[in-house]
Amino acid sequence: MAKVLEAMTGVQANEIDFWAKNILDEQNGEARRREMHCLSLLPVTSVSVPDEVLDAKRSPIDKILQSEQALALYNFRIGERMLTHLCEQQEDNLAIDILSQMI
Repeated sequence: MAKVLEAMTGVQANEIDFWAKNILDEQNGEARRREMHCLSLLPVTSVSVPDEVLDAKRSPIDKILQSEQALALYNFRIGERMLTHLCEQQEDNLAIDILSQMI
């Protein structure tokens, strides 16, 4: 395999391995940085509100507030999923870019 790579690229196999290692290190570093930026915020926002705070059983206003709160959390979860999808898409694009640079 090394001889085939050398014949195709005109570069010695040990130099190709060096490039591949640098690209892999950079890719792993990018993935770690992306993980730090794409952490889930959901555990912080999933605090349940007991009926004592918003007494939806007795107060129509509290029932409306509780519904609005549930809707806001639902919308946040949708937004979080969209961000997760974008982060995964960026990761795929980075892998494609790296592979295209290697070719």
